[in-house]
Amino acid sequence: MISADSHIIEPVDLIKKYARSEVLMPKLVSNFEQSEGYLIDGFKDIIFLRYLYGNRKLDTKIYWSDIPKAAWNPDARINYQYDKMLDAEVIYPTLGMVLLKHEDLNYQRCYFDAYNTWLSEFCSTDPKRLIGIAVIPHTTPEEMCKYLEKVQDLKLPGLLLPASTEFGNLKYNIFWEEVANLRLPVSFHTHTSYPTCIPNIEPKISSYLSAPREIQNVLFSLIFSGILEKYPNLKIVLSESDIGWVPYVINKMDYMFTTRQEIPCNIQILPSIIMERQVYHTWLNERIHSNILNNYNKNIMYSNDYPHPDSNNLTKHQVLEKFLIDVDSNHSKNILINNCRELYGF
Repeated sequence: MISADSHIIEPVDLIKKYARSEVLMPKLVSNFEQSEGYLIDGFKDIIFLRYLYGNRKLDTKIYWSDIPKAAWNPDARINYQYDKMLDAEVIYPTLGMVLLKHEDLNYQRCYFDAYNTWLSEFCSTDPKRLIGIAVIPHTTPEEMCKYLEKVQDLKLPGLLLPASTEFGNLKYNIFWEEVANLRLPVSFHTHTSYPTCIPNIEPKISSYLSAPREIQNVLFSLIFSGILEKYPNLKIVLSESDIGWVPYVINKMDYMFTTRQEIPCNIQILPSIIMERQVYHTWLNERIHSNILNNYNKNIMYSNDYPHPDSNNLTKHQVLEKFLIDVDSNHSKNILINNCRELYGF
């Protein structure tokens, strides 16, 4: 079993040694009323550790000493994988996802240069088990192309970008062409951009409920700008945005393409064909009808989200019994192993 969306919790003191400037690095600070958290220049609020590991309850106090070693140490992580019957994990950041929303691009450059270097060393412990996803700041297309050279040198087999619809702008074609030529899968993960605010409700509820919609908007921009059709080798991963909505969206896009001729779509083939050919989805613990898992088994990848609070933290047998009991065994194998292995080539 492979998790296509797992995380590390960044040990900022270790990452500092790779940074060009310690001034820009996040700092771990103590607030004895609410536990420890990250203090980030330019951010108003402390990012408390209880939001990253634990149960998020307001009375929960989480300190760095409570974070399991497997969240940041490669040897401990591999031991965790053996315990949970995991063959490998695709590793995303935690703090790094928040920092993709930072307005200071120099801050992002400094942090992600250091993080990517540290992650490369983390994964070098066992590259067949630890599959690191590099993070690239959202700068100009030309600068982002230069980052691809660094990613290649670090031997990281995938990219994480912020969930921005701007990537559907044709000025990014030079970047997408290079990514497609390198065959680097590109991930868009929830909570890497500021979601659309829903009026009259608690902002945190708005953020949580709007997160999948932000990912869907990125998908629409990449399909109907013609970018995915133009670069058929470009593969994208929609991470932690659920999958129950996928059949509805595919049917809606195909219906518009085939019946609403007055709407210029900028594509020549059905969106469903593009989706099947190029778009992957990570699936966590969403309870959905087995028909979805069976029908879209070539594009769905299991994930455990460890060590975040939403992690199901299950063994392979538990996943099969709890979620996949009505799914064809070959389809289950695609979801649990084959799709992720083929996408990242390990």
